Amino acid sequence: MIRCFGFSNFTSFKEGVEVSFEFDGKTPENIKNSEILSTVIGIKGANGSGKTNILRALSFLSYFCTAGARESSNKNKNERKSLKIAADSFFDNDNLIQFYIDFVKNEKNYTYEVDIKSGLIHRELISRKASRSQILIERKSNKIIQCLKSFEEFKNFELQRNTSILEMLNTYKFKNNVSELRLIHDFFNEMIINVNYNGYHDLSFDLSKESEDFFNEKERFEFVKEVIKISDQSVIDIDIVKAKNPEGEDIYFPVFLHKYEDKTKPLPFNQQSDGTKKLFSVLSAYFSILRTGGVLALDEFDIHLHAMILPVIIELFLNKDINLFGSQFIFTSHNTEIIDTLGKYRTFLVNKEDSESYGYRLDEIQGSMIRNDRPITPLYMEGKIGGIPVIKESKIPQLMSRLANGA
Repeated sequence: MIRCFGFSNFTSFKEGVEVSFEFDGKTPENIKNSEILSTVIGIKGANGSGKTNILRALSFLSYFCTAGARESSNKNKNERKSLKIAADSFFDNDNLIQFYIDFVKNEKNYTYEVDIKSGLIHRELISRKASRSQILIERKSNKIIQCLKSFEEFKNFELQRNTSILEMLNTYKFKNNVSELRLIHDFFNEMIINVNYNGYHDLSFDLSKESEDFFNEKERFEFVKEVIKISDQSVIDIDIVKAKNPEGEDIYFPVFLHKYEDKTKPLPFNQQSDGTKKLFSVLSAYFSILRTGGVLALDEFDIHLHAMILPVIIELFLNKDINLFGSQFIFTSHNTEIIDTLGKYRTFLVNKEDSESYGYRLDEIQGSMIRNDRPITPLYMEGKIGGIPVIKESKIPQLMSRLANGA
């Protein structure tokens, strides 16, 4: 589970920003439910404020530590050595880009840090925290400067300044026990994120392949059906049909059973609402994360979903009878009322001033303005807590007037 993560001089964030899942001593018991870490964080802010960049930072860490985050991978081995790390500083300045993440894996606390300068690793550190902090391995540039004895093999390898120590586990064979580093590698690998270097992208979805998976994995399919039936009251069941295509190959497709005048009417996927189709395409990712205890990070997770369905999705992670492994959900949303579902301990607001983004969790706001027993939405809409767009005076009427007059 993530305790917190942060970064500085990355994309629209010049100064450091930290997103924390940790509850402090002031958090009411009915909110933290005997836990020290939240399983949900919702990010709110105006268009262009930098919400997606927070998820982009988490996405960078996941890719960088497992599969690499270089400018392009469609090159041979020698050419890949010269590629720069795909991480943008604030307005392309030459200062260090810094990332860190504190997390828990197998009941142990770890920290991963990486500093990047001019597209290359300046420093990388992996440490374990118990009664005191212990460095597992640390590098500067392309040299290991300290490590545990079991990790000294790394000194024998040629370190590439665009490749993480953790990514090296994929390509090198080790004689000594590096299972603790593989454990940390697995933490980053157990993330599903719909943001990459270029921003938002849809999670991969192939209707036939997804239907085949549901046909073969009954528990996964039952999970998806239950959420859809809660969300779409006319859907009473979903069947997966197996058939043959003209080439004689097996194909799979869903049939949605709707209740109409005490009768059951089957309808294909393309006749479902956008919300139902959206849920059918993404709920498998929710199931995978809930089953493994990983992290699901979704930009604009509320696209095509009614506002009243959003709390149902969030409840999947808040309900300890459903979320058995401490899976975490971090998302951005344009829905306003979702703040009242999240409360001040699970809402992170992002603002931008003079092209620079900054953010804070709502419980960091001092005073008694935000209370647990009152709706937060009115305060948000009135602009009292930040995170709303500033609408400038429009010059469109003058433009259209000039066009009408032939200017």
